[in-house]
Amino acid sequence: MSEGQYDYKNDDNTRWHFYESWLQEMPQRIKARNDFPGLLNNLQEFISIFGENQISQNIFKSESESTLYVFGRLSNEVSVITYMEKTQQSVKIMNTQKNEKFKGTRPGAVDLYLNALEIVKPKSLMFTSDNQMTDRGLEIWKKLLSMGKHISVYDVTNKSRAGQTLKQLSSPEELEQYFRNDLVGQHYRYVLSESIEEFNNYTYCNFMTRRICESAGTINDDFYKDEDK
Repeated sequence: MSEGQYDYKNDDNTRWHFYESWLQEMPQRIKARNDFPGLLNNLQEFISIFGENQISQNIFKSESESTLYVFGRLSNEVSVITYMEKTQQSVKIMNTQKNEKFKGTRPGAVDLYLNALEIVKPKSLMFTSDNQMTDRGLEIWKKLLSMGKHISVYDVTNKSRAGQTLKQLSSPEELEQYFRNDLVGQHYRYVLSESIEEFNNYTYCNFMTRRICESAGTINDDFYKDEDK
């Protein structure tokens, strides 16, 4: 960092926290690729350092200040894993994989996400359309929505106006309109919250603060261009 340049990462800076939590680039998953062995290896190494705790029947967690793993174990063997990254305002679902040996068994991805929501309160989980462990990913999110969990969507293509695009989804059919396997579908990211109350009390407030800044013209595009290099 050059002399006189503002060190926004090391300040309690609302713009940086929002960018890191909701807008920063995320790796794309290769469609239909099973990365379970690699993710399992990472989990085992992580557990050797940070340990693990059981949080419900057959479901465990291992976490550090910046990372959270939630995983299932059947017959002393890890059956399903989700890897998440913690940020100031959200917890990002980065990768979820199922052991092919335990296909069709519980716990599954839905069970991991339900437990993760309890762990990360009051924060929400953030996911993209390619973070799912199978091509049935859409069905997972539709099931969570039908169970009363709250899902919202926003557009990341215009980072300086992202706060204006947040939309609450009311039905699985509405989710289908955004969850598309094309370039347009990649414009959207999703927010999974325990309930509308949890969403309103924390995540919605963060987006509204962002929206106020956008309306006031205090969002600097150079800030994002610098971070995306």
